[in-house]
Amino acid sequence: MTSKEGVPVSVERLMQLRWNPLTDVFVEGMRSPEPKSKFLFWFVMLEELEKCEEFTRLFSPLFTPAQASTILDITSSVLDSGAQNRIQQFFKALGVGVLCIPE
Repeated sequence: MTSKEGVPVSVERLMQLRWNPLTDVFVEGMRSPEPKSKFLFWFVMLEELEKCEEFTRLFSPLFTPAQASTILDITSSVLDSGAQNRIQQFFKALGVGVLCIPE
């Protein structure tokens, strides 16, 4: 994996950074030449970020009721009813109100 974009970094921005244990996990993921290792390191990061209140606030709500309905509409023609039920339960767990599974 190689980066095709560069991000300019100023001294001021670097001075504002605070160390976090996840920084080390990110760096190790970037250093790894193996895609599976990169995935594992970044998966660990995401798992830890999901536990942070700041992260949760950024993505709450994850879907609006209209978006959830659209997802159910699109998937209704390609997924069986069991899979549709699991998706609807996922939305309920997120606190997104979806009235019914589309027929």
